[in-house]
Amino acid sequence: MHDRIPHKIQLAYKQTGDNRTVHCYKCGSFHEVSSCASSSICPACGCHIDFKDIRINNRSSCLVDTRGDLLIEKNGYLFCAKAICKNAYLYGSLSGSLFCEQNLTFASSGLVAAKLTAHSIEIPPDSRIACPFPIHAHNISVHGFLRANLVIDGTINIFKKGIVEGSVTARGINVDPGGELIGQLEIAPGKPKKTDPSAEVATAPLRVTRRPRWDATKRVL
Repeated sequence: MHDRIPHKIQLAYKQTGDNRTVHCYKCGSFHEVSSCASSSICPACGCHIDFKDIRINNRSSCLVDTRGDLLIEKNGYLFCAKAICKNAYLYGSLSGSLFCEQNLTFASSGLVAAKLTAHSIEIPPDSRIACPFPIHAHNISVHGFLRANLVIDGTINIFKKGIVEGSVTARGINVDPGGELIGQLEIAPGKPKKTDPSAEVATAPLRVTRRPRWDATKRVL
């Protein structure tokens, strides 16, 4: 069902003998463990926390709660109500919810029916992604095509030939010549605060470019 990710694609930080800080997402507490540990028990709530890398190469509904990396291969499909990992690499299909402590990288095209949250997100040039749920991240880099509503508390970078279609809220935006943002843009002066709906937001409507629309439903991961 799943096994360890080959070393050549691991991007997790190297252990140096120092302790590492672990966040328990069940109770919200933090604790220190040895960098050599393969798992831990939260001292506050007793929750088991794994550090191994996980690879999904077929249909799976296994629980994913690790501080290691997650790889969903081309023929893999993961359904998980709330998957948690450090970095994720999506070559296959995903539905449910995914939280990445660091990076989320797409390597395929299609409809991603999952709630996505990550520190940073990468859409490569050959990827065409559509997501029906708002995507939350600190920053996002788009080289390919992305159709989704974005909530970015940092910067969105749209590179040459990159296209973002949807409503975007961010602190900053960089669009290279040849890149496009099609939709509504809100530049927030600070980190979006869910508890403060009265925060000032500068709104800049963008001109909608007329172009043939790509139907993501015809290509499912």
